Amino acid sequence: MQLQKLSNPVQFDVEWHVSDNVPNDFRIPSMSIQIPVENAKYAFAADSENARIGIRIAEQADAVRIEIEDNGIGYNMGEGAFNERGTGNGLRLMRRTAELLNMRNQKQMTFDIEEKGQGTTGTKVVISVPLEYRFEM
Repeated sequence: MQLQKLSNPVQFDVEWHVSDNVPNDFRIPSMSIQIPVENAKYAFAADSENARIGIRIAEQADAVRIEIEDNGIGYNMGEGAFNERGTGNGLRLMRRTAELLNMRNQKQMTFDIEEKGQGTTGTKVVISVPLEYRFEM
């Protein structure tokens, strides 16, 4: 994230909130935080003020919930990429990874992208991984 902040002309703050109830040895799919954070950095214009990316991780109802949220321009669900610089491959990779892993698990991992609404801008990516989830392919 520091490297991204150095290479990106837009200055944004990153806020981490990891609840104490998240097991220290809990595993998440590779790149599941990095891809949404990389996409979020494109959500801000060069003159954006108070640009923020929030990452929250907490155990909730037999799963670990990961939220990556920004206050940028939002995500156009119909386009499949955040802007003309993106290809959407990262998001496709995340969805496909969840599909493949879910084939081997009774309790399913979920991956959703939500537009923030009601007078606010931005995007929220929500990943929920059951506590007893197997990552073997």
